[in-house]
Amino acid sequence: MTPVTDANLRLMAAARPPTGDPVADADHATVMADLRAAVCLAAGVAPEDIGPGGYDYSAAGFARVRASWLRHIEMFGLGLFDENPEKVLADWSQVRPEFTAGEDWRAEGAELHRVRYPDGCHVAGDDTWPCVVCDPVDEYV
Repeated sequence: MTPVTDANLRLMAAARPPTGDPVADADHATVMADLRAAVCLAAGVAPEDIGPGGYDYSAAGFARVRASWLRHIEMFGLGLFDENPEKVLADWSQVRPEFTAGEDWRAEGAELHRVRYPDGCHVAGDDTWPCVVCDPVDEYV
């Protein structure tokens, strides 16, 4: 087993939902941050690029997250209340603003989605997840 696999298995084994006990939950959050940092270290992330929560805030980490969000939007479009790309980008902006200057994942992903589905996607008009890229709502996209 590789060190990264071992670290990931330890992280997954420790995962659990909150218990409602604030002391136990705070202690568990610290354990999870340490385990995430261990995964990063095993994967070769420099210690200075690991945030307090144990997350990889390296340039390569940003590139992976960015590519993942753009691919997701390209394939599935955007829902009316889908704020996740902006929230993730805002989180990165707080930690590594030098990576996020001028970034707009919603707009860039929407353009990729339009190219992939020039006649509209499979979810456009679906009441459960209307795609606002293919079926725009005024002043939203």
